[in-house]
Amino acid sequence: MISMKRTPKKSVPSLRPTMAGEEEKYPYGLHLTLEKEELDKLGISIKEYSVKDKIDFKCSATINSISASDDINYDNGSRESISLQITDIGIEPKQMKKKF
Repeated sequence: MISMKRTPKKSVPSLRPTMAGEEEKYPYGLHLTLEKEELDKLGISIKEYSVKDKIDFKCSATINSISASDDINYDNGSRESISLQITDIGIEPKQMKKKF
């Protein structure tokens, strides 16, 4: 697994509103929200989780678009992207961790 956390050198202007001085730790496009319908399909109860818990999941996606453009907001002067539509998700059931 590769951490997608942004390094200060790689930070770019946010695509969403942020508080003054706030810097995104991870790209906004990697944020995923599952609503009740999706949680029900996955058999997930929010009562089993807490904020900052980590989960393991696997997903499949279809590439919607591929793009390359010149962009002065990027250090190397160009921007490349692939747009993905997640089509299937599997989430591992929460494992109880032993506390020592």
